[in-house]
Amino acid sequence: MKLKRSVSYFLVIVLTLFLANFFSVQLTGYSVFHPIKSIFFQGGALGPQANVNYYENFDLRALGSADLGTHKTQNDFSWRVVKGSFDVENVSGYVVLKTTLKNDTKSSIIVTNEKNLYEFNMSFLTGTTWSLPAAAYFYYQNQSNYYIFVYGGAYDSDVSYLVNCGTSCRKGSLYRVLNGKVTLIGYDPLLKVAHNDGDPSKGYANFTVRAAFKQDGLHFLISKKENSSGSIVTESYEFVDNAPPFKDGSFGFGSKGGKWSSAYLDDVFVSAIAPPAGECIDGRKKWCPKVYGVCRGTTITCTNGKWPVCNDSMYLLHNPEYEQTETKCDGLDNDCDFQIDEEWVCIDKNRPSFDGWRVIPIRWKSEFDLGLLGGETEQIAHGFARCQSNPKIIYFNQDVAGLWKSVDGGHSWQKTEGFGLVIPFGQSIEVDPEDCNVVYSFYDNVYNYLAASAEGLYRSTDRGAHWERVLAVPTGYLGGKSRIYKHNIAYDPTSIKPGVGAFRWYAVVQGDGDIYRSENRGTTWSKIYSLNDIFNESFNISSQGDFNRRWPPENMFDGDMNSGSVLSPINGFKVIINFFSPKDIDKIELYQSDYKSSFDIAKGILIEFDNGAPIAYNLSKLPGIQQNVTINRQQVRQMNITITSVYESSNQSVDWGGFREIILFGNGKKLLIDRPRLISEMEIDPINGSKIYVSTELGLFCSKDGAKTFAKCGNFPDGEVSSIEINQKNPNIIYAVLKGKGLYVSYDEAKTFSLLRSGLTEKVFLNPSFPDRIYLIFRDRNIEVSQDGGKTWITQIPILDHTGSLFPPGNWKKTISYGSTGVVPNPKDPDEAVVFSHAAVYKTIDGGRTFRMSSTLFTGFAPSWWMDTIAFDPLNKNRFMTFDNDVGPVFTNTTADYFEVRSYPVWTWLRKDISWTGAYSGDFQPVKGSNTIVASVGDYWRTQLMRTTNAGKNWTLVTTGPGNLSRNLFVAFHRQKPNIVYAGGRISYDAGATFKPINFGKTGSFDIVGMCLTNSDIVYAVSRDGLSVLRSDDAGQTWRDYGTPTAGVKLTGFDSLPTFAIDPVGCNKVYGLLNGDLAVYNGTSWKPLNVLKMVTPSYRNFIRGVAVDPSNPNIIYAESFVGGENFIFRSLDGGQTWQNISYNFPRMGAQALKVNPHTGELFLGSNIGMWIFPSTTPQDDIYYSKAISRPSCYDGIQNGKETGIDSGPVCDNAKSNLNSCTPGQKGNCLLQKGVCAGSKQTCSASGIWPGCSAADY
Repeated sequence: MKLKRSVSYFLVIVLTLFLANFFSVQLTGYSVFHPIKSIFFQGGALGPQANVNYYENFDLRALGSADLGTHKTQNDFSWRVVKGSFDVENVSGYVVLKTTLKNDTKSSIIVTNEKNLYEFNMSFLTGTTWSLPAAAYFYYQNQSNYYIFVYGGAYDSDVSYLVNCGTSCRKGSLYRVLNGKVTLIGYDPLLKVAHNDGDPSKGYANFTVRAAFKQDGLHFLISKKENSSGSIVTESYEFVDNAPPFKDGSFGFGSKGGKWSSAYLDDVFVSAIAPPAGECIDGRKKWCPKVYGVCRGTTITCTNGKWPVCNDSMYLLHNPEYEQTETKCDGLDNDCDFQIDEEWVCIDKNRPSFDGWRVIPIRWKSEFDLGLLGGETEQIAHGFARCQSNPKIIYFNQDVAGLWKSVDGGHSWQKTEGFGLVIPFGQSIEVDPEDCNVVYSFYDNVYNYLAASAEGLYRSTDRGAHWERVLAVPTGYLGGKSRIYKHNIAYDPTSIKPGVGAFRWYAVVQGDGDIYRSENRGTTWSKIYSLNDIFNESFNISSQGDFNRRWPPENMFDGDMNSGSVLSPINGFKVIINFFSPKDIDKIELYQSDYKSSFDIAKGILIEFDNGAPIAYNLSKLPGIQQNVTINRQQVRQMNITITSVYESSNQSVDWGGFREIILFGNGKKLLIDRPRLISEMEIDPINGSKIYVSTELGLFCSKDGAKTFAKCGNFPDGEVSSIEINQKNPNIIYAVLKGKGLYVSYDEAKTFSLLRSGLTEKVFLNPSFPDRIYLIFRDRNIEVSQDGGKTWITQIPILDHTGSLFPPGNWKKTISYGSTGVVPNPKDPDEAVVFSHAAVYKTIDGGRTFRMSSTLFTGFAPSWWMDTIAFDPLNKNRFMTFDNDVGPVFTNTTADYFEVRSYPVWTWLRKDISWTGAYSGDFQPVKGSNTIVASVGDYWRTQLMRTTNAGKNWTLVTTGPGNLSRNLFVAFHRQKPNIVYAGGRISYDAGATFKPINFGKTGSFDIVGMCLTNSDIVYAVSRDGLSVLRSDDAGQTWRDYGTPTAGVKLTGFDSLPTFAIDPVGCNKVYGLLNGDLAVYNGTSWKPLNVLKMVTPSYRNFIRGVAVDPSNPNIIYAESFVGGENFIFRSLDGGQTWQNISYNFPRMGAQALKVNPHTGELFLGSNIGMWIFPSTTPQDDIYYSKAISRPSCYDGIQNGKETGIDSGPVCDNAKSNLNSCTPGQKGNCLLQKGVCAGSKQTCSASGIWPGCSAADY
């Protein structure tokens, strides 16, 4: 094949060759097993195998047929013509193998002389005329024994020219021929190929074939990618032969000859395993045949050369919920038969008993077809920990949602309740090695500046259900640098009391490097050292004023304009610089955000000094341009820079722009002020607890006296150290990663180090009980694993999805890499480890030879930005679309049975017209049969509008350029005039093809945020500051004030996202905020609805979200902003009374609310996925009945796996904790200052402290 082939196809070949190299892993004495053995649910044997790779493109062969039987390279084939005739020909510049043109009704067959195709990955390129049948042969033995896959032909009857198929002749069929007898294995008509004149320049089909033996037979996964007349068609189908007669054989190609037509073959790639001497190798594991439901992950181990038989006792041991015959109505596939809660199990199949909030996992069709529950993953984990005494218990800490846990070894995941976590934004974590219920975690306020005082180190004694802050310290979030795996909390292994836990704990804080220690299991802490003492810093930077989302700055003062920091311009925010020795300062160079008008930027600044008069300075509105302020001050010890006024952006952005760089000059030279320091990990010697190691941005530091003093470790090279591990069996051996340079090892307690493995390294992890098992993480390539302490490495490791298939090209989850990766090996099994990487969880059970996604019920897609992130098709109750912060639009038309990400070609717009790929709002055109949708896309506050006419299969960007960037919080089609679309501050009259700005007739920035469904000429807009509401009764032509300005009415409480909803009857009543509480305006006056009385009056809490049932205006839902307590409420009487319906939903604080107009079910889009609450009419709960139950032992109802209300074995361990109490017992409330002093709470009937409400205070 010549280079004339398209680039896209070339990439397919490159990928295929890359996969081929998966199978060349160097180990002592042999190559590791072929990954194909674990593609199909990993049901094949797992063990070392020899593999062979072949690649044939015919380019080196002479035209004609003379040298088909020869080898031109070491890895091509030798061919044998079985019947008919074949030639190597040049067709339109492509060298291919073709059937010879003859007026012949007989078939031609050519096969390889190589017969060692036991299990294989294969790809080949082919094409045929429309009238010519063509086929591929697998496991070819002779003319009476083989498999044949027929893909070409004018009619199904043409298949009979190649195989005696009788009445089963179908194109796209796989047949087994055994001793001449033909058996149809399977059929997929979409695998047939189109007519292309047998000319590669006019189209081609690229087939990939994966063959693997499993317990239930031989599996063929055949996939087609066809380029026909410029359009791309893809299809995949899995064929299974339950009685395969062949263990190896040859590959072949065949077709019927014709006078005017022929078929061709090209670019054949095969990576195959030769037949093994014995599949069962002692110590190897494989999955049992029941791979669905609660049986998923059950394994057997080869012993004495034999595989034990999988039986009921093994499945029951793996998961106590297993039943041979399903009897429970619990949302699980208990008997592992693809079906969850068979109809006869549940008394009411339309709506099982109410058990609180349920979650709707985003799963793909391939997962749905296999009966998998799904778990879409997403969002970054900053901490990952596994209990040493019970490795089934694993935790990870998510950046936007806090703690998740697994109690089954990482197979499935549950978001913890989070009572007491005002700010659920997780950083480093650690779990007690003996008491798996005890977890420590740092939590920061990066996404809630109102709760800066809540930062610190927290402890839970019931697996994350309840938390108490044990150390109040700023956590030092450092922006993008903090978005990695960190291990800043550690226990002293020498302080462990068996059966009780570790008593001595250490914690190191980011930024300032302060180290704290506890001697009483984390109850009290004391500061013992600051790493800044050895960082030799010559300054200190602090701040005053409202919390700034961009503080502390990453590297704003280092003199590097490309370092990427931006300080948000908030009025009154003050930066304080204290110099440890006096400095002469000549001038300041200031640079602000260079994103034109898409950010706020500072206008006025006040510069103050410890000596001399202050300087007031007005900056020019020149984003990205250097501006100089002359200082001429000598011997400055302190300098303050305060923002006094702000240039507001033209597109309703909010506090995301501002200073990019502040450079000080003294005596004509730059005074570089270095950035706060990243401290990534802390490790403690398992034998001598006084030896402590800390990896930092400035190097590797060691302490020999229990963190009283530190010094640089031995001869370790200078630079950022991003990871460290100690061999727990021999602590003389220490591994450390010099970020981006390599893995180093010391064999003498960190005195001397040598390079062990070079590369763009990020992290290293060891199995504590089997420390020769090393997991090495890179920035630019896939994970590598060593089983011998780093002497040899497994370098080509397949990463598989939930179904056991390789990820498609371009999918970022196909590798395990980057600094956000965490690995928790199983201390009781050398071959098992669980990994968090690329916002997903993976697991290996074969010593790192393969990793498979293990993220069941880890629901991480985030349709959570505002109230319009879920769009229901108004004419079709089975389909809706979510708009997710990171992944874009997600679509279902199967009543949520399965979903598709429909965001093509959004990624191609990145860095051109948009700065991120999230979607945040959208709507379906209300026309029968229409697939037109309009949605916002971009980066939260700065979005454009896009449009699709085929339900999201592809999109067109309809607004472009900085001047069109806008929030676009609300997008809606006019229900009576469906060519009108409202979007932010724009309107379309051609169904979203083009948009025009709306003239609101007011100064300031306004957005449409609501539309009347019964009369869509009525629309409402809210100003960016939340102080003004406008109404239009003529589809946006004219506007009038509506209920504002009014004292106390401000519809925003945190940023510029408003609290707003419309009463659906008449649309004259609107809901907003009065003094932070929910209120309703009836056209005359505002009336408070008193929802805030349901929550704790702390951290400037307010009502963030509101939704009204479009079919029943008396049903209103509201949610408060602050997390850690009850926050979701419902009124059934138009807001007169309210009830708490938080139940088992994790205490996250306000998310996105939307009522399904067809069913009345409440959808809640959140950073932990999409949750659902039932309607008031059970017969309408079509989505709730399909959703998955989530357990909680603290919500007053029976749900999940509980056997009673908040009771049963699943709750016993969780309630054995410091937060338990005796029902009726009195205890102090959390707030005990000022007028709250002496406030008491009463222990609930379920034996836990409920937290205090406003009434308690």
